Amino acid sequence: MSIIEKIDLKVKEESKFYLDILAIKEWMEKNNTTKPPRCKSDNKAISEEEGNLGNQLRYIRANLIKPYNELDNEEEKEDYKIKHPELEEVIKIVEEIDRNNVRLKEDSTFYWNALKIKEWMEKNNTTKPPRNQYKSRKTGKNVVPIEEARLGDKLSEIRMNLISPYSRLETEKDKELYRMEHPELEEVLQIIEWIDNRIPEKLQQARDIKTWMKNKNTTNPPRATIRRNNKALRLKDMDEIEKEEYMLGTALRRIRTKLIDPYNKLETNEEKEEYKRNNPELLEVMEIVREIDRNNRKVEKNNLKQIVLKQKQNGLLGKNIEVESTFDEIFERIEHNLSNEQEI
Repeated sequence: MSIIEKIDLKVKEESKFYLDILAIKEWMEKNNTTKPPRCKSDNKAISEEEGNLGNQLRYIRANLIKPYNELDNEEEKEDYKIKHPELEEVIKIVEEIDRNNVRLKEDSTFYWNALKIKEWMEKNNTTKPPRNQYKSRKTGKNVVPIEEARLGDKLSEIRMNLISPYSRLETEKDKELYRMEHPELEEVLQIIEWIDNRIPEKLQQARDIKTWMKNKNTTNPPRATIRRNNKALRLKDMDEIEKEEYMLGTALRRIRTKLIDPYNKLETNEEKEEYKRNNPELLEVMEIVREIDRNNRKVEKNNLKQIVLKQKQNGLLGKNIEVESTFDEIFERIEHNLSNEQEI
């Protein structure tokens, strides 16, 4: 062995890259596995030893192998090899690891769990992600159905053990390596973004109602019953403008009966807090509805006859409308004219 070869061998054996890759190989042989050590994360199943070796493998890829692969010409590569006599043997071990661990997104439980969560939300026609299990303070029993709770735990696991470690990476080099190690990452991120950006149906409807009123420059909410010539129209007989108002008016009615009324009927603070936790859109929806109601004070039906009489005297009901007409048929129409008649 020449002096130069002896020097190279000494440099190689003193290289941290070289010592680390040997430690990684030894760990894999000791654990009788072809899978490389995983990086440190919040996953408690990863031991400190494995986490440290996983981080070292990532460091080898990012700071020894990647810079070499990015060199443009052979001369630069030869210079790099001279500076790093350990390079070829380190690359050989890493390539062997990679040959035995060609990962596809389909190999990842994160990927399949994300798909199951999305499928569950679509099947249940909900914009709310599955919840984690918790117990009722009142009964001490589990509140969340078993399937939903299981998927809620899987969603937390995806956020904690796949996305959170990626988000904490500071350099693009580290992020690129992480994406190589986790081919499922991009698609899982898309699903999580889909989950997080979904607006609850009733909140979207409330916002649409508010926008509709603003565009119409009116404080009157959309009607759930559309009339033409004092006759209620069926949906198929409405024009596009009438259909839009009808759909929004029907949505407003459902918001009141299906979201707000059940909350108002709750008696204890614990029940109300649980309801708000399960319906995070509630507060914003209630504020929009309150704003609508502040500008549209409801009229008691027992006062309606007097209002009809006064409206008729003022010629606001049309010449052919009789006082004896069914009040329900003209109730909404009268409400729309009450902004200047509130002191009747």
